This record gives sequence, structure tokens and C-alpha cells, in this order.
Amino acid sequence: MVLGSNSLKEQLIIMLSYKQKIYEGTIIRIFPYFFLATFDIPKDEVLTNIENGEMVGFSAHLEEEYVCFSSKIIGIKHGNDELTLVFSDPNVESRVERRNYIRVTYEAPIYYALLPGYLESSSIEAIPKRFKSTNNMIRTPAIDLSAGGIRIQTHIEYKEGDLVLLQIPLESNILLMARVVRTEAARTFIYRTALQFVNLIDEQRQALSAYVIAKLE
Repeated sequence: MVLGSNSLKEQLIIMLSYKQKIYEGTIIRIFPYFFLATFDIPKDEVLTNIENGEMVGFSAHLEEEYVCFSSKIIGIKHGNDELTLVFSDPNVESRVERRNYIRVTYEAPIYYALLPGYLESSSIEAIPKRFKSTNNMIRTPAIDLSAGGIRIQTHIEYKEGDLVLLQIPLESNILLMARVVRTEAARTFIYRTALQFVNLIDEQRQALSAYVIAKLE
């Protein structure tokens, strides 16, 4: 992704969370300390009541990733059929370039199962049913969640690169695959295991992003 000083060479899609609803818009300008995005005027007019100074959560669609942020509204311009919002964010350019993920606390237990490595390129539908049964999965507490990964508590010290199947309850249960990127000892036989999601499809990305940005409101 190449950013100009105050313009973009390609469009970035933004998903804004406001009053428990999601609105899709387009980032049109990025400056050192703020950026601008436009939104079609929604029929329900909830978004048109947004005010300066409000903190909102949103995600930007960067290539194949949804990266979540929170920001303050510092400018509003109403048009005939679109709404332009100015967001304050002193780190927006570096955040976009580095694809940083905001993590939020996630307190619900999740289920996981260790998968053989040859399944990494498989779709969820192609994974054998025996791995997807909660009777064969391990129930464990989660620590935090982002649009790109999750940290969970495990009783096993998994190796970097190990592949796991996860069942995460959001609005509904979603099944997805992840790879172990880091394991840290918390106490005797308890580990904090960091997982990076792999092979995400749009529906999964959107569900994860919607959860995270709703938590940021």
C-alpha cells in the first residue's frame, strides 16, 4: 500500500461502527494527523446525527485484511447524498502501513483442536468432521481478540507454526483456522498462546471486525 502526502493511489474501504450499526464508506484523504472518509447518506439517518468530539470504532479494509482502530470525529460536512467525516488520528499513516491490530478483551471460552499441518490450505468445509466436533475439542479461556488473531490460555506449550481449528462464539459460533505464533509461560503448566488467523473469508473478517469495533465504542 503506497500513500501519498494527502491522497491515496487506491481506495480504502472503511467500516464505521456507530450506535450499534455498521456503515461502509471510503477513505479519500490521509494527512499527517487526520483523515477524511465519505459515506452515502443512509436511509435511517442515524449516521447524520453524529457530532464532533464523538469517539467511534472503525476498521479499514486493507487488501485482504480488516484492521481495527478507534478515533475521534473532528469535522463533519453534509452533502446532498453523502456525508464526509474528518477523523483525528496522529498515527493513521504508520498504522495503515504497518497493519497494526487493536486487541480487545475477550472473556468467553473458546474451543480448539490441533490440526495436522497438511490441512492448512484446506477450507473449513474440507476439514474432517472429527476435528470440528466440540466433543473432540478443548474448551479454554480466551484472553483477547483482534481482527487478525487471538490469545488463549492452554495447558500445553505448543510450537510456533502449529495449526489449530478454533470455534469462537461471536454473534454466532464461527469456525476458523489459526497458526501458533508465540507461546509464553504464565505459571506451571499454564501458557498464553498467541494465534494468527489464516485463510479467513470475508464473512469471518467482517464478523471479527464488527465485534472489535463494537467493543471500541
